[in-house]
Amino acid sequence: MKIKYKAPLILLIFICTFSAISGYIAYNSNVKLIESTMQNDLQTVSKIIQNTINTQATRAASKASIFVNEPEVQETFRQHDREKLIKIVQPAFRLQHEKFGTVDGHFHLPSAVSFLRIYKTDTYGDDLSATRKLIVAAQKEQQPLHGIEISTTGVSIKGVDIVKDDQGFIGTLEVGVSFVHVLENVKINTGFDAGAFIDDATMNKVATSAPKPDHERIIGGFRNVFATDWAKIRSVVTPELMKNVNDVTYKVEELHGQFLGLVIVPLLDFKGAQIGFIWAVGNFNEYQKQLRICLITNISITLLQILFLTGLVMIIFKALLLLPIVDIDEKLHRLSQGKAIIDETIDLEIAHLTHRQDEVGSLARNLEKFTKYIANYLKR
Repeated sequence: MKIKYKAPLILLIFICTFSAISGYIAYNSNVKLIESTMQNDLQTVSKIIQNTINTQATRAASKASIFVNEPEVQETFRQHDREKLIKIVQPAFRLQHEKFGTVDGHFHLPSAVSFLRIYKTDTYGDDLSATRKLIVAAQKEQQPLHGIEISTTGVSIKGVDIVKDDQGFIGTLEVGVSFVHVLENVKINTGFDAGAFIDDATMNKVATSAPKPDHERIIGGFRNVFATDWAKIRSVVTPELMKNVNDVTYKVEELHGQFLGLVIVPLLDFKGAQIGFIWAVGNFNEYQKQLRICLITNISITLLQILFLTGLVMIIFKALLLLPIVDIDEKLHRLSQGKAIIDETIDLEIAHLTHRQDEVGSLARNLEKFTKYIANYLKR
């Protein structure tokens, strides 16, 4: 193969390889950046879920603290005057329910006996010690406690505080806040729809007054109790993940033509035992679009780079090496045929090369000397 074909081919292979490698590195770097952004978004959702639960638990405890420190509440509770206690606290709890979603207000006598359910005043006197471990623990430790717990009406975020006066311990007050606010807060701040799932066996055992769920809302032994968009949540929840998830989990997957980001946060009760999950799912189609744009852009840049470098190298190669070699080859060819001995016009073809200060110039000067030597020799 002639050098004018071989050299460009070698250069083309080198340029294509170099451009492909650099393009891949650039694409891989952009993909990692996009994936990092997606991961950060998922971690943000997880933090918002956990922070909101902690915030709501703290608020529930603080609301309970406000009431238990009222002397009138303490006095009325010690007298076991249910009717008077209802008149004192019920208006404030109704306001809490309307504005802040408070779903439970419950006074308990020692040994975890129900004294007054503020939102259900006709049910009381039942023993809660077998099911309400948060109340039992707060009364035993004589300390305020808060966290997630399942009650007869369902699962909620609860705060329990101690009611006592100068005479000593009277009982406890529990304030509960619905999980709905946690899920709605996730939706508002991140755009992710969320759903809460609680162990169905525990719900059947404890939450005897809670409405029975539809069969489709029980997945892998867990019952969906709240969801901002059940259809979207149902499309991603699988029994396999329910069984295998023990820690905060992040997933990005394509489902039904949608690119989705998924966050699974285990729900722990106040003792740290897992009782369920919160699933959050968001639309990541914009990231998928960015990945496609990134791929197309990098392919286009790589092709343009190949074309540009190939053209530039070929122009330089042709101007600096290929054309001079062709001129010198033509001169040698004519010399071999005896046509360039006294024909000065042929010398002009390489005369411009003799001024170059490189190997091509040296070759041209030597060829010019050789031509003159032969011409002088033949004139003798």
